[in-house]
Amino acid sequence: MLPEDIADRILDFDPADESSVWADTAGTVPAEVGDGVAAMDCLVSGMRITQATAGNRFALEAEGSYRRLGQPDATTRFLTATSLPAALVAKLKAPTTISWWVRPDAEPVAGNPNYQWEFYNTAEAGIHMNFQYQDPNDASGHKRFAYSRRRADTTGISSMFERVDDAIYPTADVGAWVMITIVNEGDPIDLRVRGYVNGVQYDILTGIAAFYAGLTTNAAFWLGCRNVTGNFANARFRRFTIWERSLSANEIYSMFRTTRDEWELS
Repeated sequence: MLPEDIADRILDFDPADESSVWADTAGTVPAEVGDGVAAMDCLVSGMRITQATAGNRFALEAEGSYRRLGQPDATTRFLTATSLPAALVAKLKAPTTISWWVRPDAEPVAGNPNYQWEFYNTAEAGIHMNFQYQDPNDASGHKRFAYSRRRADTTGISSMFERVDDAIYPTADVGAWVMITIVNEGDPIDLRVRGYVNGVQYDILTGIAAFYAGLTTNAAFWLGCRNVTGNFANARFRRFTIWERSLSANEIYSMFRTTRDEWELS
């Protein structure tokens, strides 16, 4: 099944949808391949994420008959919404599933996230819910996908998918598409998180406080790279989707297989 075949989507951004990608922030000029992406509309809610600065826009690229977002030159490129609708914030506090297709085109460098999605509460600085592809900058030197939930006044950083040994290294080869899926379930006091790469479960965390419960309508959303220190890997991106429930392992694997076949990925 494709993402649109799975009930209860609350956010869905897809650069392949020509009616939702714009070359201007007002959403009046459809983006063509080769344009910088100034705005993208959510396929289920109409919420718009934008980038007013031309130099910080994703490049809209073609891959076969589909389109993707490109971050080809290791610079700051992102789309953002600075004040989320109250109804959406309320749903983010409940069980959710988050899925993103990414293609690393270079290894990450030390010290900073190379690309990410993030919900960040600007009213209560330090409440995060994000995913990163990064070099952890530790003694192991291993690259990793990491999912973090933290609040500035509370110890609550939870990194997933860290390399354990060579047999289970849940990161994509450079140039290979990968579907990352994060499942949040349970109650706000004792959260359970499952992490999947290409439909296969790699990690599970339990007993995590749901720090994003502090999100308000002042919360912002970023998709891409907004860090300004310059340590970014080249990458490409496709569909980003959130559901307001915990998807099952069968749903996640079916979505991976069907989407991979639809896009004719190896």
